[in-house]
Amino acid sequence: MNNPLSARPRFLVTGFDPFGGETVNPSYETVRRLDGGRLGVDLYGLEVPTCFRTGADVLLRGIDRVRPDFVLCMGQAGGRDRICLEKAALNLRAASIPDNAGYRPVGESVIPGAPDAYLNDLDLWGLAGRLNAEENVFGVSCFAGTFVCNELYFTLLHRVRTAGDCRGLFVHVPFLPSQVKDDRTPSMTQEAILSGTERLIRALADTLY
Repeated sequence: MNNPLSARPRFLVTGFDPFGGETVNPSYETVRRLDGGRLGVDLYGLEVPTCFRTGADVLLRGIDRVRPDFVLCMGQAGGRDRICLEKAALNLRAASIPDNAGYRPVGESVIPGAPDAYLNDLDLWGLAGRLNAEENVFGVSCFAGTFVCNELYFTLLHRVRTAGDCRGLFVHVPFLPSQVKDDRTPSMTQEAILSGTERLIRALADTLY
């Protein structure tokens, strides 16, 4: 681990600010409620702007400052009905809506010259299966889209592969019930998202030993 004087793993957990006309983002609402002491980890929360370029810069500065053993990035994905562990990140920006700075790239690279994609080397299907044995709320998604969530994940996995100073994962969480406008869109309560995230962090901490 990066912190030999501490017996507890150090986690940096990030969430995004609201975007797309929403007034809340369940990813950062979850981060705000996490208690590292209860989870047995040193936990540092960080809110990331839903903006291409600047969001990734905020993440990298956070990693440099915290020097975490593990980085867990969280984002909102409307339409999902589970907490989704993301397997792949693409070296691609292709936005269907503008980010919070009004920028809408189409067909750009996240990091020019980097690989086209990175795959997370964790056994995410095995991890989801173990977590679902307690409460069946997890799934695995094959890639994180092409919006700012993907940009953050690609930046994180590029850091993991090139610097090797931490491990990382991105997860997408569903809408909160208050965000849903009809009875067809899935949602998950804040309490369920928080409980699932706590169990995930405990499981990820076990992979560090």
